[in-house]
Amino acid sequence: MTMLADTPVWQSVNSPYSWRYYLRGTAEPGGADVPIYAAPARAAVADLSGLPPAIVIAYQIDPTRDEGLDYARKLIQAAVPTELYHYAGAFHLAHFAPGTVIGARMVADRMAAIRRMLGS
Repeated sequence: MTMLADTPVWQSVNSPYSWRYYLRGTAEPGGADVPIYAAPARAAVADLSGLPPAIVIAYQIDPTRDEGLDYARKLIQAAVPTELYHYAGAFHLAHFAPGTVIGARMVADRMAAIRRMLGS
């Protein structure tokens, strides 16, 4: 969050607001009572074993990039079937950029991964 603080679409200064909204009524952002499923970076590898298959998306120009990559690594270490996509040169939510080649590729990658996970 500190290395890529000011990026297109998502800036790290927005995170406290999103955490308060996301956790509303369950825990205080940053508190010890935040569940690991809400903040998987807090999870130990052993906590993640037995989870269903996962798709993890990371963008090169995104304050959450390193957290996503670390989470995927932990899932893989926990033997959770994991598909990791890292998009070089892309920013947070770049798949919403209409008419772009990378946006179309991101959507296609997600759809293909979901189909594989559903066995269809």
